[in-house]
Amino acid sequence: MVKTTALLFSEYRIHKAVKSAPCGRCFARGIIPDMAEILLITSDDMIARQIGDHFAPRHLKLKHEGNIAAAMMAVAVRPFPLIILDTDLAGQELKQLIDEMRQQSKAPFFLISSRTSEADVIMALDAGADDVFARPVRPGELAAKAAAVLRRQVIYGIKEQRDGDYIEAREIYADLEQRRVWVRGKEKRFTRREFELLVFLMRHPDQVFTKEELYRRVWGEEVVGDMATVTVHIKKLRNMIEEKPAYPTIIGTDWGVGYVFLGKAPEW
Repeated sequence: MVKTTALLFSEYRIHKAVKSAPCGRCFARGIIPDMAEILLITSDDMIARQIGDHFAPRHLKLKHEGNIAAAMMAVAVRPFPLIILDTDLAGQELKQLIDEMRQQSKAPFFLISSRTSEADVIMALDAGADDVFARPVRPGELAAKAAAVLRRQVIYGIKEQRDGDYIEAREIYADLEQRRVWVRGKEKRFTRREFELLVFLMRHPDQVFTKEELYRRVWGEEVVGDMATVTVHIKKLRNMIEEKPAYPTIIGTDWGVGYVFLGKAPEW
């Protein structure tokens, strides 16, 4: 497993843009786009082989690097749609590592770790990991979730590019570097927090988040008191991006649970 500090990521650079994904029918037929090579960072060759054996039947390519330095060189050559890191780092060291990775890559990030207490998992998710897998990892489950991430990128046309720093979904185009947003071709003005909330939801299509989760992940603070501020910001976003805010089709509500960015328009 990789045990290192986030300082090694200071030279982590992506020089090429992610190419646009092909149509969803291609994925349904089992054809994975050339860009769909997943980066696995682990020094455990046995885990790498087990994961690779389960990825291959799903037509998922695996790029295995045994250490952080080699992984940085790989990312410098091309971007990856998903990064999987096997490490037992925890606490501030893990947070620093994930922060460094997030500065350089906006790809979804899976963590494999033997530290899987509730507190450890919450900390990892709050630090920016998209999912956490316990050691010994179940490679079949990992492969299924990796395929689900790529399937959303292909079917929903969600694209993210490092050089231009943008994300696009549901006729919404967000320039991450200049913090500008166009909705159906028309530029809209967002506050800093509105922008961050919108981008966060766009990066996690069809995932339901409670108000508390959104507050921790977007505001970066522990939950104190009621979550009215999240409700207010969701309402503002709907007013900006929905054609009929009273009948939202982009940011949905899972009653009693939370909010969700709908990757595809609902079929009424």
